[in-house]
Amino acid sequence: MKGAKTVTRRTQIGLAVVLVFLSAVAFFAVRKWTGHIGSPREEALTLMPTDPSAVLFVDFGELRHAPFVAQLYAWAPKPQADVDYAQFVKETGFDYERDIDRVAIAVEKRGQDSAVFAVVDGKFDRQKISAFAKRTGLQ
Repeated sequence: MKGAKTVTRRTQIGLAVVLVFLSAVAFFAVRKWTGHIGSPREEALTLMPTDPSAVLFVDFGELRHAPFVAQLYAWAPKPQADVDYAQFVKETGFDYERDIDRVAIAVEKRGQDSAVFAVVDGKFDRQKISAFAKRTGLQ
């Protein structure tokens, strides 16, 4: 009888290990195939360097809907748009006040130097912006 209990205990442990392994495989497969890492904040922050000195994340999409920010923006003076920037908006359709949704910035200290890494999420036409940059000599 003692041998039968040992086999049963080993079988139970083996089944538990297989169940944990299959659960982990299923979890990672779902994450990989759905292409969804998490919230937009998590997605942006996963692209940041692994050992930054500082990280800044701003969700402008959320801020645009905040009543306090709307009141602050209404109260602030409206500066006249720069002629070059107005031309840029006209040709590319991109206006940073309207089209940038999220920005993540990381700063890495490398000895005496610092490296800045940024990820910007928003609505913009990359081809139009590249064409404008090439035409104006910015690229």
